[in-house]
Amino acid sequence: MNWGKRADSLGAQIVLFSNNQSTESIGYYNFLTPAPHNSQNQAENNGFGSVNTSNNINGALTQSAPIYQPQKEYTVSYFYRFESITGIYPIDLSDLDKSRTGYLEGIKAKVISKKSAAFGEILEDDIILKINDIVVRDVSHFVDISNYLKKETVKFEILRKGQKMTKEISIT
Repeated sequence: MNWGKRADSLGAQIVLFSNNQSTESIGYYNFLTPAPHNSQNQAENNGFGSVNTSNNINGALTQSAPIYQPQKEYTVSYFYRFESITGIYPIDLSDLDKSRTGYLEGIKAKVISKKSAAFGEILEDDIILKINDIVVRDVSHFVDISNYLKKETVKFEILRKGQKMTKEISIT
């Protein structure tokens, strides 16, 4: 794919590529092995007569062995022509972010304008879950929510290094 043409078609001024650390996906291979037969298990005397515990059925044990599948994750982020009233320029959560955090919705703060009220409150790589108690689904939803913010105090629910917290910024 020609990333430059894609960026132009989207009106992106900045295209950010990242090459994340290699992750390992673990799968499991299941297989059956015959269960060991013990002649003592064929018949037991429990005080009430003989009991056949094997029922003459060949048993099998199910075993699992891990299969490691190394994976490389590449992320391409497009920053649209968008003047953020909050000063936050986010990207969508990657599959790796979703897997690590357990959250399927939200956005990751990637750039915080130094001249904004968010600078110092919201940090790069914070995951924004809610704005004024509205769940943020993705970047386009963030833009929609931001378009309706007025000069007021805005409450953010974020996830920072696994800790959920609330931050407030005043838009002037």
